[in-house]
Amino acid sequence: MKKIVPDPPLDTSAATAHSVFGNCQAGHSALFAVCSGVAAHDALVHASLYLGCAYDTGKYPRKKMSQQRSLRMRQNATN
Repeated sequence: MKKIVPDPPLDTSAATAHSVFGNCQAGHSALFAVCSGVAAHDALVHASLYLGCAYDTGKYPRKKMSQQRSLRMRQNATN
């Protein structure tokens, strides 16, 4: 299926500026930083990969907790 409206061309001249974030105000350095001069597209791809990793990391504990909850419910139902 063809798209009705094509994607706009990527603006390769857009670049990032130095920015620090993820500081918890505890007196140590920030957790994350964006380096200046990185192409905006590359920075977004990198951020997307981090979000994918965070999702995958959280998926396993949620599944495990759900299984444990189901087991407890079955045990309570039989008592």
